[in-house]
Amino acid sequence: MGSISNVLTQRIYYNVPCYIEADIEHLLPLQMPDAEQFFILAQTRFDISEIDVQGDIILFFNVDSFQSLLTAIDNAG
Repeated sequence: MGSISNVLTQRIYYNVPCYIEADIEHLLPLQMPDAEQFFILAQTRFDISEIDVQGDIILFFNVDSFQSLLTAIDNAG
């Protein structure tokens, strides 16, 4: 999140991430089920001192935050 904030030169407010192992169908209902929201799913892989960690990162946004992110991306270039 810090890197995204630096690239877009925008302040980003976010909650401390949580770690959950589950299928995507089980993760999505954990967020506000009645609210309109967006998410970004990024497949990732980390090499951590002889350990290969693979998985997905999901970023959840409410409508205003997501629109602000899109605007900042458009303005960045």
